[in-house]
Amino acid sequence: MMNLVRLATALAILLVISCGKSSNKTVLTWWQFWTNPEVRPTIEKMVTDFESANPDIDVQLGDLTWSDGHEKIAIALAAGNGPDVIELGSDWISEFAANGKLSDLTPDVATLKDSLQMWDPGIYQGRYYAVPWMLGTRVLFCNRSLIELAGYGPKTYPANWEDLLTLSKRITDLGDERYGFASNSAERHRLYKKFLPFFWSAGGRVFNDDQTATEFASDVGIRSLSYYVTLSENGIIDTQGRLEDYFADGKIGFAISGEWLVKRLIKIKPKFDWFVPRGVLRRSMSTRRWNLIPCCSKSRRSSRRSLSTRDRLPSIPNGCRSRKLSRRASSRLSMRRWAYSRRW
Repeated sequence: MMNLVRLATALAILLVISCGKSSNKTVLTWWQFWTNPEVRPTIEKMVTDFESANPDIDVQLGDLTWSDGHEKIAIALAAGNGPDVIELGSDWISEFAANGKLSDLTPDVATLKDSLQMWDPGIYQGRYYAVPWMLGTRVLFCNRSLIELAGYGPKTYPANWEDLLTLSKRITDLGDERYGFASNSAERHRLYKKFLPFFWSAGGRVFNDDQTATEFASDVGIRSLSYYVTLSENGIIDTQGRLEDYFADGKIGFAISGEWLVKRLIKIKPKFDWFVPRGVLRRSMSTRRWNLIPCCSKSRRSSRRSLSTRDRLPSIPNGCRSRKLSRRASSRLSMRRWAYSRRW
């Protein structure tokens, strides 16, 4: 319920800023990526609640997918007929802002900046173009039942990269559609989120000190990528959705995913034991979802009432569980509990 309220508040901040009128109601189109059947009812209820509180606004949902959402957005904005509000991943904001396709929200977020986290991806050349909405964190999920089936004791867990590779090899050697590591296929908006934690954990940096060049070709970058390739060879390569299906079916030993997999596993109650270890990945990938207004939005309300202190976004809109997940997985006390028990 709390997450639902937070989502509704977050959407309200953007919805009332941008709108176009049709008949006696303001028709507002919102493109978003929440097409999962388990999440869709929450989004629809959030919209219904917002419309009830704002009877002069009619919200029309538009669905996007991570496979072709970027192209759909780019084409629409280039043609000048995009929606009123768009949900974006953090790595797309600067691209569209640099091309002059996003509305400058700097005046609208003045009262929000001190209360929200991870603003940087929404800033381009000192101006704010997006409002943080949701926060997610990636961690390594482990199938303890497969580790034991591979010949190890119940307290065995991967404490470092060498352990993870060795265990992945042993699980893959079991055969019978059992795989060690879950590696993403060429999903350009997801694959890098699985490699970067290894790169960062090895001490790598994406950019040099003056941010004029990347450092992926450094010794650390080459070593991290070589390891990731070897790890991928001792597992299965597929889409993120399929990999999570395999893990939920007990066919994969190790998979990097987020809080949504926690909820899924709790719901289905799998027959195998699973846990999250500490030490393998010293750095994780935290990403935000953002809501923003394209320049081609049909009109914008002058009122800033939804950006007042009373209506501001909470500091962590919907990632409280995932943030706790990472923090707990990093403590020694929780390590004992997570390594030896699947109870969350």
